[in-house]
Amino acid sequence: MTVWPLWALAIALAWFPGLAMAQDTVRYYEFNLTQSPFSPDCSNFTLAEAIMINNQVPAPSIHATLGDRIRILFRNQLTTATDNTSVVQRTTGVDLRSASIHFHGIHHHGSPGMDGVPFLTQNPVLPGESFLYDFKADQAGTFFYHAHVALQELTVFGALIIYESSLADPLLQPKHNTSAHASKKNTLQPRHRPPLLVDNIAYDDDHVLMLSEWFHRSDLDAYIAGPSYNGIPEADSILINGRFLSATNPPTSCAAPPPMLTVSKHQVIRLRVIGATVHRPMIVSIAHHQMTIVEMDGQRVVPFDTPVLEVSPGQRFSVMVVMDQPLRDYAISVTPVRASSYASDPAFAPLPPPQHGRAILRYESLSSSSTTRLPLVLPTANVTSWSTPWAVWDQLKPIHSSMDPQRKADVTILLNTTYAHEWRSDAYVQRFYTNGATYEQPHTTLLHQIWAGSRTALFNNATAASLAPLVTHSDPLLGTYPLKYGQLVDVVIQNTYYTNASSCSGHPWHTHGHSHQMIAYGPGSYNHSTDAGLRNVPRPILKDTTMVYPMFSQHLHSEPVHIQGCGWAKLRLMAHNPGLWMVHCHLAPHLLQGMAIVLEESIDRIQRPPL
Repeated sequence: MTVWPLWALAIALAWFPGLAMAQDTVRYYEFNLTQSPFSPDCSNFTLAEAIMINNQVPAPSIHATLGDRIRILFRNQLTTATDNTSVVQRTTGVDLRSASIHFHGIHHHGSPGMDGVPFLTQNPVLPGESFLYDFKADQAGTFFYHAHVALQELTVFGALIIYESSLADPLLQPKHNTSAHASKKNTLQPRHRPPLLVDNIAYDDDHVLMLSEWFHRSDLDAYIAGPSYNGIPEADSILINGRFLSATNPPTSCAAPPPMLTVSKHQVIRLRVIGATVHRPMIVSIAHHQMTIVEMDGQRVVPFDTPVLEVSPGQRFSVMVVMDQPLRDYAISVTPVRASSYASDPAFAPLPPPQHGRAILRYESLSSSSTTRLPLVLPTANVTSWSTPWAVWDQLKPIHSSMDPQRKADVTILLNTTYAHEWRSDAYVQRFYTNGATYEQPHTTLLHQIWAGSRTALFNNATAASLAPLVTHSDPLLGTYPLKYGQLVDVVIQNTYYTNASSCSGHPWHTHGHSHQMIAYGPGSYNHSTDAGLRNVPRPILKDTTMVYPMFSQHLHSEPVHIQGCGWAKLRLMAHNPGLWMVHCHLAPHLLQGMAIVLEESIDRIQRPPL
């Protein structure tokens, strides 16, 4: 990473004093997308051509402070077409050699061309090409970035941390110990000159815990997009910060070192947990340690104590943890759970221990060197019967709220999700449909069409049904869901259940360009006439990824209907960010199969960037 030094800025201001109010601190990175062998989990399986950024998994972390400018020169240096390329391109139109980067949770106000969705906000970056991502860090919190082409995000992901101020940046503050300020009750007390500070909470250090899944197969893209698809396979291993530690006790690892956080007695640490997974939600717990949630999806919340976190793909948390235990090695446990349930047993189910992930929380005294203290102290949290939805959601409170959850929406978009097999090229493949349409990658970039003025007439002529108070289909001319500036929008995600199938699946839905509030949810099918005014989330928090849980109605099987509803959630957002914003399931295989829609928002306010 390159940070422009203060002396360079001083020289520039001396020569050009008019720049004094216009210059930002620029955080500059260069990312090269390449292919290398990767075998992180002690198995005999090696992915010969794993796609990586700068030959790293996770990719390099991006660090910035609120108000900085982030610039990333992204080069696609892929050279080899894999065996999967032809199958995926034939059935989905996606070129596996192309690439882009999405900055997950970043709204990109004023820079919609930086959102990183191929043929929606930018041309895909082809081998031998490069693209400069350039945007303002105008949100503080825990974010991440990942590839947005097919399943490249299995190995192309990295942390994006934007500190609230220089007081929260560990790179700018010396390490201290707040031991006198961590009480036995795990309350977090401020001190006069804290080493690190967010609002009124002082802490000593800042760590990232990135969760990801690893599959022992080289044909996963082709399997998901091809005719042999029969459900998403289970991951063979759970990786933490790209490393593997077995769930045995004592654990084994081929990583050197294994995934480990080293802390000191009496420290308060800020632990940023990032769900870079592509399939299963994860239950995270730390043996003998309580976690205090202070941030979720880049939004501050009133501190809330919990022994466990439920982290769905795409979600992020900041938790404060007090190091108040004896000097030992403690297990950080990551347990994947099935985000689906059955009419006869409506609960999550944990996967068996071989799929669990572990990391080590190691206490070090200030005067002693590292010693091995295995076996690990294991968590006691019980996830053998995990109810849905996670009870904590209704207990979190926002510190700030920008939307009134009680106000009547200007427009409600109802998204009914189904799946079916469709003939593509030379075989039947599974596709997801939202209101009867599967997401198809455009042939030319839609944002470029807006800049050229070729979509203006289509937008202005959007049908009355697309602008009605209740919208149930995309606009037939645009293929998107048009929004006017300033509208209060409710998006209802409807899970469905095939009565001849075995279960109803939950889906983590992510809104690009916006944070949203989940203001209501319910079992069965959403009924606008009776559910429009329902508000059963007492204090909705802002987030950008929401798990829509499977929730069965008592009358699920009473109606002779092949497809029935099995749970819904209402997500509220404000249309104040002109651009083209994807809304999609953040299970990467489901997105590859078309589970997405596009909000086309106040395009009359989108300005073409200067050349």
